[in-house]
Amino acid sequence: MQATNLLTSVSRGIEALRTKIGKQSHISFRRHMPDDTATSIGALTDMGFAPLEIVPDFNLYKDSQILGGASQVIRVISARILNPQIQGPYLGHLYTGSH
Repeated sequence: MQATNLLTSVSRGIEALRTKIGKQSHISFRRHMPDDTATSIGALTDMGFAPLEIVPDFNLYKDSQILGGASQVIRVISARILNPQIQGPYLGHLYTGSH
């Protein structure tokens, strides 16, 4: 589920950067286990991003441990022409809390 939300959000965001190489971006998402982080970074590189920095515990949400409690930020750079993994119009909810 986390990877799908990430793919959807990043695919929408890279539409503005698609023709630009060397553009930096910050991608923030809920902190999760290292293997899930590796999967997320793999998805980002598949789309054409190179990770530059990972900032764990970027935002700490007091008393929200049930929702994850913390987020991390990955600073990336577009290493080639970007290729969103989700193409075309997206009609679903972009954020997990959307209804």
